[in-house]
Amino acid sequence: MKTLRVYLDTSVIGGCCDAEFSRWSLALLRDIRLGMLIPVVSDITESELVDAPPDVQAVYDELEGCAFEKIEETSESIGLAERYIAEEGISRRSSVRMPDMLPWQAFMKSMSS
Repeated sequence: MKTLRVYLDTSVIGGCCDAEFSRWSLALLRDIRLGMLIPVVSDITESELVDAPPDVQAVYDELEGCAFEKIEETSESIGLAERYIAEEGISRRSSVRMPDMLPWQAFMKSMSS
């Protein structure tokens, strides 16, 4: 059976340090450490973590020992996000956070190929 790949953004990593979300984020990271899931992290997420609080950075640093996949923003992922906006798959308002969407869209496209 193929191991499931899961995209981690800063909210998932930061959720480990937030009482409201830690239950789910920590369970997800536990499954990653056990090798049940392959984490996928974008270059955008990594750049956001540079300005994250130290406890959030520490959570990400712990993942460095796990085998994870990195994806990068590309002209193709930007074009796909722009098409979603044009076809109203996501709203203009959502496009404010479009940089967060780009790696996810590239990841989803790679899963369908």
